[in-house]
Amino acid sequence: MSWWNTSDGGSATDTGKQYTSAGGDFEIIPKNTKVLASVDEAAWKAVYQGTAEFVNVKWRIMKPSQYEGRVIFQKLFVDEPDPRTPSDKISSKRDAAKRQLSVIDNNHKGKLSKLTARPTNEQLALGLIGAQAVLALDLWDIDGKQGNWVRAITPKGSEITADAAKASSRGSEAPPVRGPFDDDIDLDDDVPFISNGFDRKIRMI
Repeated sequence: MSWWNTSDGGSATDTGKQYTSAGGDFEIIPKNTKVLASVDEAAWKAVYQGTAEFVNVKWRIMKPSQYEGRVIFQKLFVDEPDPRTPSDKISSKRDAAKRQLSVIDNNHKGKLSKLTARPTNEQLALGLIGAQAVLALDLWDIDGKQGNWVRAITPKGSEITADAAKASSRGSEAPPVRGPFDDDIDLDDDVPFISNGFDRKIRMI
């Protein structure tokens, strides 16, 4: 039996020079869509071609049904700075990332907030996997490529988008409280805007 054998009785070596994952291409989720999602994975990860580490949170969408199963990644530079971050913004971005991590923790077991030292991969997994929250998604568009990032985190019982077409017509929400860094949003950040998940919203960069 060859290592290349597949479960359907074939061989991966017969694939040729082209492969498309099952399910085809996904359309970008519209801006302001609110989804219920659960944390599938949470662990430290190093930046590409670098040594700086960030907490990589893998969210899997549960509702609405049209986006069920879709995955959103959230990078949280809670310790070492993102190499692309200007020196004068390192502290504020680190603080924002820690607040975002705490919000996820507060929407679950609240175990990480009790730690006094940097959490280990095991502690991140035990503390965050299974956490559920409502994510407000936004869009990034860089060099012709598009994707989604998490703009807000609110508790599980918050309103979600029932239909993608309704997302663009929703305009009754109160505007967020503006913070000192609102005028310079870096699209490399995954969550420049977060909610503390309880009684107010905080806009961070």
